[in-house]
Amino acid sequence: MFVRYQIAPVGKKYGWRQGASDCWYYAAKSLLRFYGLANDKSDKVYAHLQTAKLIRLFANGMRTVYGKDLYRTMLSYENLLKWIDQEIRRIENTRKNIVAIAEQESDVHRSIKTLLSGENLWTTENILSLSSICQQLDGILGGMDLTSISAKRYTFLKIGQMACKLEKSWANKTWTISEVFTSAFPPSLFEAVSLEEKTSEGLYKALKEHGPLWATGSLAAGKTQAYSITTHLSDGDVVENRNVVENYISDSSHAVTVYGVNTESNMVEYADPNDFTTPRRVQAALFFSHLRTFEFRSKAIHFLKVRHAGSEALLKQRQVMTW
Repeated sequence: MFVRYQIAPVGKKYGWRQGASDCWYYAAKSLLRFYGLANDKSDKVYAHLQTAKLIRLFANGMRTVYGKDLYRTMLSYENLLKWIDQEIRRIENTRKNIVAIAEQESDVHRSIKTLLSGENLWTTENILSLSSICQQLDGILGGMDLTSISAKRYTFLKIGQMACKLEKSWANKTWTISEVFTSAFPPSLFEAVSLEEKTSEGLYKALKEHGPLWATGSLAAGKTQAYSITTHLSDGDVVENRNVVENYISDSSHAVTVYGVNTESNMVEYADPNDFTTPRRVQAALFFSHLRTFEFRSKAIHFLKVRHAGSEALLKQRQVMTW
């Protein structure tokens, strides 16, 4: 038995792979796109996705400056905002020329300030503005060294100062991945999924019932073996490129979108944000040995699904009938 869905690739701007923000964002975005969500920039779900992305980008910026170990103590909303305020004051007090250049180069932080001044953040106009801000931020972060003082870094910090005030409900939160899902998105959008057993059969039942799943763990592929499958059709051949994962980087942390499993070959298929164009397949035992639990609504879980009213019909429509 097998089940396999037609997943939605994302990251077109970066060659169908993740950009400056985390793998978790691209895996979640792929899952939302599967259900037709977050496609339209006027969609409120899209706005939630963008604001969550902003906060995670700033948490990553702190990790760059403080280092992997020190930054973990800085993940609270209060400490994040305190750090940003300190960095801005330091630049404004010592690097007047940097501030002047930044003011000329970008007014994106003022765009966020304008959003905050409105009574309703979630109007179509404001959501489109937020989307534009996120695109500019992605551009600012591309290849950027956050440890050096520059106009781009100052702009980055000013955006962060405003972004941290977008939602009052974010106060007193920690910005781990689990907090992003529970705080930055509507409460009913993502739901936990448990397996009866961590086997290909257990995953088959879960995928059939719930559709594609978000997962995380030490899932950054180490050694892979590329191969292709050619299907001969009357109007020409169709070639599919795939990768078989032979091992994972043991101390890695990576999120993926699981969308297929074959119980006879015990192979799991998933989309990797590092390359959405090439499906990855891996032996179920290897996959489950590197899968990691994470906290979601005070419970340790392995998978998340998107809750969608028309999911039953959509899952049937988007099943791929060949393995």
